[in-house]
Amino acid sequence: MFTYQGLIRTWKLAIILVLLATMLAAQSPGTKTLMKEPLGETSEPKMSLFVLNVAPGATIPSHSHTGSVFAYVLQGDIENQVEPDAPATYHAGGFFHERPMQIHRMLRNLSKTEPAKILIFQNTGTLPETVKPLLQESLSSTANQEVNVLTLIGSPASGAAVSRPHQHPGPVFAYVLGGDIETQVDPNSPKTYHKGEVFYEPPMHVHRMSRNLSKTEPFELLIFEVVEKGQPLGLPMEGQPTQTQPAQAQSQAPPPGMLPYVAILDPQYVPASTAAFLHDEDIILGVARGNVAKAFPAADLTQHGSVNDQMPDGPIEVTWCGVCNTGAVFRAQLKGRVLDFDYDSMVGANEVHKDRETGSRWQQSTGEAISGPLKGSFLELYPFVRTTWGEWRRRYPDTVVLKPLPGYDERMANFNNRIRQSSVAGEGAAPKGSFGQDDRLLPKTTIAGLRIGGEEKAYPIAALQSVRVVNDRVGGVPVLIVHQPSTVTTTAFDARVKGRVLRFEASNAEASSLVDQETHSTWDAYGLCIQGPLKGTQLKALILMPEFWFAWAEFHPQTKVFTGSK
Repeated sequence: MFTYQGLIRTWKLAIILVLLATMLAAQSPGTKTLMKEPLGETSEPKMSLFVLNVAPGATIPSHSHTGSVFAYVLQGDIENQVEPDAPATYHAGGFFHERPMQIHRMLRNLSKTEPAKILIFQNTGTLPETVKPLLQESLSSTANQEVNVLTLIGSPASGAAVSRPHQHPGPVFAYVLGGDIETQVDPNSPKTYHKGEVFYEPPMHVHRMSRNLSKTEPFELLIFEVVEKGQPLGLPMEGQPTQTQPAQAQSQAPPPGMLPYVAILDPQYVPASTAAFLHDEDIILGVARGNVAKAFPAADLTQHGSVNDQMPDGPIEVTWCGVCNTGAVFRAQLKGRVLDFDYDSMVGANEVHKDRETGSRWQQSTGEAISGPLKGSFLELYPFVRTTWGEWRRRYPDTVVLKPLPGYDERMANFNNRIRQSSVAGEGAAPKGSFGQDDRLLPKTTIAGLRIGGEEKAYPIAALQSVRVVNDRVGGVPVLIVHQPSTVTTTAFDARVKGRVLRFEASNAEASSLVDQETHSTWDAYGLCIQGPLKGTQLKALILMPEFWFAWAEFHPQTKVFTGSK
């Protein structure tokens, strides 16, 4: 049965969502935009945030609202229809929007035993006395305003602030989805908020800091921010100015340092000939299948963490964790079900991504689901190579390249320099948050990790620079490791041809050409025999995982280490 109290709670939920979204934007490493919609003009510009409880099996009948409604499902499973859309099912974490006076045909709790809870952020006038919003604040005007709804995830901390001082041009409503957070908005003293609680930031008030009170668990906020249409969020990243620039000074693209750290769900590409933002020595992750080849610049990936894409043989997720220098590509499908991924949090100084379909959380370094309905499952690695743009373009002149989004492209030169400098050197301590310690290599030594069966082995790039070709055995399988020093490109193969084990040696300084000792055939660095008795034979490629030693060692504690002997 529809009640005003339920409606108010729904409004409160929406307001909380707006606040959480704003906080997520402030801590850009864990920010995800859910929706951005116009607010719509009303005669009484007042915003209310409340939770709508829907009893088991209950249905809220057709109705409409004079103001905009932003809704986020906190608990349960609902069927919802807002005209002209068809009925749709929403689970916890789902969200929807209603424009002013749009017909909300129905909302039904699909469970007969458990209540559903929906957080509502609504533009409304006077509420019935039975409604007690979590937050309610008046606006100076709703004309030309829009609402950004975001989620913000703060990594476990050891007392350090997880956001720098900043300001927002519009009001911010925040709802704590999970965890415990201490935050301070001038002129108030620091306050602690727990799951289910809310807080408010008036326009242009200085948000001094936010701090995760847990050393082991992340916090998550749902944020609603009201801003002038087209205006970026006023949420600077570390090292950037603490004041939001005036609206008239802002361009359509987000200013550098205020860019949300969000996954790319609809990647766009440009031909190699127009990729002026890349230089030959820049690091990329490359994938190829049939006549399709794609390059993903590491300097762009590190600003997003994840790109959800499609290859001829199925969906893939291209990932990069900038903290641990880990690049990996996974098949974005499990038991026939396609999964779409967003950044979620950090565990062990390595990114964790969450799939939108089940809410399961996946460790990027291993591809394992560490929580949620799919916990214990593993994503399959998709063939890829970490190489330089020049080398990839030489192999695939018709390749396309991921097109950087406006604002992100301006930061790529700096990230490219950092990634190149860290490709071989192992200087520097492991970052805070990493667990375990293995002193066999320096923490930031870049390695190429290989897993076959139950055996794992790390090949330090510094050692491969001089050895170049390694004949080895991992998991009972004879393997060939080839390293091309000038492009820092490492490839690996099963060294068997029709049951016969071959051993290889480099025939030039770059190891771009090899000769096997058994048939004296000539091979390229990508496992193809180009001359001799085995001409035309292609070795089975093995997938290497490039990353810093501390990350490989903590998630693969039984790993062996290549010491430099052929």
